[in-house]
Amino acid sequence: MLAAVNARPPAHAEQHVVAMAQTETNARRVLFAMAQSITEAELALKRRLIEEPKRGEIAFDTGTRLITTPCVPSSLRGYASPLICLDELGYYGPEESVEAVRAARPCLATVPGSRLVIISSPGPAIGALYDMCEKPGADTLVWRASAPDMNPSLPRDYLERMRVDDPLGYRAEVLAEFVSGVSTLLDPAAIERCARDGGELPPHPGTHYRAFADMSGGRHDAATFAVGHLGADGDAVVDVLRRVEPPFSPADAVDEFVAVARDYCVSKVIGDAYGAALNADLWTERGVRYEPCRFNRSQLYLSLVGPVNQGRVRVPRDATLLRELRQLQRRKTRAGRESVDHRTRAVTTRRTRSRASCFSCSSGGRTRSRRGRSG
Repeated sequence: MLAAVNARPPAHAEQHVVAMAQTETNARRVLFAMAQSITEAELALKRRLIEEPKRGEIAFDTGTRLITTPCVPSSLRGYASPLICLDELGYYGPEESVEAVRAARPCLATVPGSRLVIISSPGPAIGALYDMCEKPGADTLVWRASAPDMNPSLPRDYLERMRVDDPLGYRAEVLAEFVSGVSTLLDPAAIERCARDGGELPPHPGTHYRAFADMSGGRHDAATFAVGHLGADGDAVVDVLRRVEPPFSPADAVDEFVAVARDYCVSKVIGDAYGAALNADLWTERGVRYEPCRFNRSQLYLSLVGPVNQGRVRVPRDATLLRELRQLQRRKTRAGRESVDHRTRAVTTRRTRSRASCFSCSSGGRTRSRRGRSG
């Protein structure tokens, strides 16, 4: 950074720009705070300040400005830059990452000794960062190390918990591995350990139950309903799992589910956002409050990983449910986000059973996963 600041711009350029690029606004603020802290701590840099740092910009007397900017081609073009830093490039879409690098290189070309620095966790096995790491050019230096090697202060229990709760995330965030393609969300052996025999569990006085409904229009998909609770040992227990096959009237399905809810003294049902207004009316008319779930399908599924791997979930030994859980697949989207769904569209007419059970398991009381709570 000191060399970049000291590199005076040539006559044809009024100033140099050191650009730190990040897509997220909050992350850009963190980057700027780090740069400001380094500037204040390094006397050689502090001497060259010509004014107090502004929001997102630091100016030096050599004619160099340090800025934070969105990591998009339109924001990167047009500068003469001794240094450009692209932050978390591995989590941009493959096309976006290539375009960001393509936009940065002309800015560096006119400044002798300029550098393109990329700081990122590995993302999907596709895009500019993956290509640079797997096939580095002669002028490319790759430093790739595990999280404990780069930050020895990370607690061992945190790393071990992450390894158990989120194996895919552990590979990317801790072992610095690029994650390719699709992986099974849940270990079949772990699912089997969570299956209990004995059918439905009767209501128990003094137990606080929660319920989740996954409704449909009644023409193609089934509607399902699950009731669960948090056991004395802290395990999430699915007590009841009901299913209505299509075709059916949504009102008739709600009648059946409300009867079960009353048996377990449940006055509020969390439900899928599908047709929330219509569903809310059907439930409210029958004396049960319907609240749309705040989490999407993938978030619900991901919240199940830790509890299942730890054996902290007990679900009915239902063949369809267990098969659907085994068929859940986890993949990285082109934007680097995680998406979870069933292996094929052929199971979509039955997927609501596992979704309802997933929510009941992960939010049956105070069960939490690494990614947060599920209800």
